[in-house]
Amino acid sequence: MAEEIRTTEDLHRLFAEYPKLATQISTLGLDVADIKRLNLQGAGDNDEVAEQYKSIADPGTEALERIVKMMSDVTDSTGQAGGDVMKIFQAADDDNKQIAESWNHMQEAEKKAQEKSGQ
Repeated sequence: MAEEIRTTEDLHRLFAEYPKLATQISTLGLDVADIKRLNLQGAGDNDEVAEQYKSIADPGTEALERIVKMMSDVTDSTGQAGGDVMKIFQAADDDNKQIAESWNHMQEAEKKAQEKSGQ
């Protein structure tokens, strides 16, 4: 079951996981490249058996390469978008703090003005 996000800190923590995922996917991509190399070596030279082996092994390896590439692209895109979202949330938080401070200053000034006019 997916984790429930309750705060921006939760969101920030979860988006921070994407670089770790990217590293794992990168390692997976290297493993797939190694499998492809081993398949080509295992198939041997250009004879009938080699061609049959490659005709079976190549499509699976190519599909695996495409899947890993897609995972890499999605992880990268989501990580970047998450960083952008966190910047927007931080800017909104900064704006909220500034507005709250301005409001407090305005309230204090109004209170002082009322106290002064009441004297």
